Amino acid sequence: MVMRSGMIILIVAVVLSALALVQVRFQNRVAFVELQKAIQERDLLHNHWEALLLEEGTWTAPGILEVTAQQQLGMIFPAAADMKTVYLLPSLSGSSGLP
Repeated sequence: MVMRSGMIILIVAVVLSALALVQVRFQNRVAFVELQKAIQERDLLHNHWEALLLEEGTWTAPGILEVTAQQQLGMIFPAAADMKTVYLLPSLSGSSGLP
């Protein structure tokens, strides 16, 4: 009788261990799929970031902004006679007056 109850306990332990192994492997697969999705999203975001940096570099190239403003918005650079210079006087408190 003792031998038989020991055998039943051993069989139950083996079955529970097998079920736990199946559960852990399933969780591992789910985590791996999530990792692959996160890596793919990271790569897409990295590509988008590189495109934004390239676009920023294009817009900061000398003359591009001026040409775009002239062509698309009809803006012109004012003549020298139309320009006025504004001089700022230092404040009495000693600060430059700038924010």
